[in-house]
Amino acid sequence: MTKILTWIETNALKIVFVALIILSVFLTGLVICRIQKEINNLETAFIKAQKDNSIVKKIKPTYDELKSHSVFIIGCSGKTLNDKSLKSPINIEDDGTCWSGTGAIIKITDTETYVLTNNHVVGKDEKNVILYVENEQQHIQATVVKYHDFVDAAVMKFQGRLKGKTPIPGIATPDIQDSVYVVGNPLGVRNVYSEGVVAGVEDASMLLQVPCIYGNSGSGVFDKDGNLVGLIYALETYGGFLGIPEARITHALAVDSIDIKIFLQDLKLYAE
Repeated sequence: MTKILTWIETNALKIVFVALIILSVFLTGLVICRIQKEINNLETAFIKAQKDNSIVKKIKPTYDELKSHSVFIIGCSGKTLNDKSLKSPINIEDDGTCWSGTGAIIKITDTETYVLTNNHVVGKDEKNVILYVENEQQHIQATVVKYHDFVDAAVMKFQGRLKGKTPIPGIATPDIQDSVYVVGNPLGVRNVYSEGVVAGVEDASMLLQVPCIYGNSGSGVFDKDGNLVGLIYALETYGGFLGIPEARITHALAVDSIDIKIFLQDLKLYAE
């Protein structure tokens, strides 16, 4: 016992120093654990805030998302479609009595689906028009709900719903240089993707630097968050061979979102 006490007295400083080191390591470990816990809590809170406040922004809507809002429309004046004419989309475009275009799904109820498109796609001023919406290998007959009086926009509806199709999530107003995205049916070719930017705005029209062509009429124009910001209705053209207008497919004209929103609100098909 005496030897032990003597050793302790001799090495007291060393013992205290080692004890302090052990205590320091222990306290440091506690502090690190506490800091890590706080970091984890902050990360969890930040992620929740991002979701709750929509801080996280998508780079662009997915192709499948855009495609889910788009429908293929066929219109005919004074005739009905047969199975043969449906097999070749190009023949539909070349047939003077039938035409094709695109629409954006605005609302789906328990019994009906509402689609926004152009007046000229639904055959305004044509006689004995019959409208169809493509549903995989079948075609559902549709009817016009309302023509817009001043811009090239219309709403049509059909009974039921299409598999895999969803309504637009909302309507937004873009700025010049904002990126925009389109899925349409140019020349009857299904679900063709395009993207570009808002190049200019004048009155109720937007000029888009987006490659579109005949059959893209009625295509919804979407922003990076997937909101509808416009409706394709025309192509920029220039005098071609022998003065015949030809499409300049780098630009398209779209009805602006303000007119679209007012139009749909009047029909009680859209609420903020």
